[in-house]
Amino acid sequence: MTSLDVERRDEDRASLKADITHTRRKFLDSVQPGELDTDPAGSASVLAFAALQTVEAALQEYRSSALGRLGRTEEAEAEARR
Repeated sequence: MTSLDVERRDEDRASLKADITHTRRKFLDSVQPGELDTDPAGSASVLAFAALQTVEAALQEYRSSALGRLGRTEEAEAEARR
C-alpha cells in the first residue's frame, strides 16, 4: 500500500466518521427528552441502522474510486496494452 493509498483510506475513514456523527446528532436532536430512556434497545438499533445506511451510501462511491485507482496502476496499464 502506497502512502497515497494510506492517505486516501484515512480520508475515507474520517469522512465516514463525520457522516455517522452528523447522522447520530440529527437523530438525537429529533427525539424528545427522555424518549431514548424509554426504549434503549430501540434507540441503539436506530443509531446502528443509521450508521449502516451512511456506510452503504458511501460504499458505491468508494468502490468506484477504488476501481478507478486500480485501473491506473502499472499492472492494469500493462494488461490493457496486451
